[in-house]
Amino acid sequence: MSQIKQAVAKIDSKGRLTLPKNIRKALGIDSGDIVFIKYTPKDNQLHVIPAINPFDVLAEDAINEYKNSGQRR
Repeated sequence: MSQIKQAVAKIDSKGRLTLPKNIRKALGIDSGDIVFIKYTPKDNQLHVIPAINPFDVLAEDAINEYKNSGQRR
């Protein structure tokens, strides 16, 4: 069972958020890495997910859009 990681962070005047070191380490991300950020309004949660490749984010959205369109062959 994984341990819950939590930390306090502050948003600066330009809207930037610095992820604390323990969170970056838990996610396996480093400076310059790309992350996917998803907000879930139902439970008011923000999810940060490492993106291996920036095109992965676009591909995931395209696949979901295709699945939801009902235009399967």
